[in-house]
Amino acid sequence: MMGRHLDKVTDLEQDLVELGCVWATLLTEYTDHVAMVREINAEVGHVPQAALDTWQETGLVRVRRELARHLQRLAKDEL
Repeated sequence: MMGRHLDKVTDLEQDLVELGCVWATLLTEYTDHVAMVREINAEVGHVPQAALDTWQETGLVRVRRELARHLQRLAKDEL
């Protein structure tokens, strides 16, 4: 998803806004996933740390790293 909006940026502001809009709509399109995340967060004290770490590494942390990589490249290109 990020690559589609940030690999070939032609208008930085427009492309970032479009990415933000797509990202926001994911919350309404993947309600089962959002519900699962809320449930896991509510039960975090009962889930083994290794399982939480693996889950976050393959999801949230991976996505944040990818976004950071794109933004760092864009910042470098803008200099």
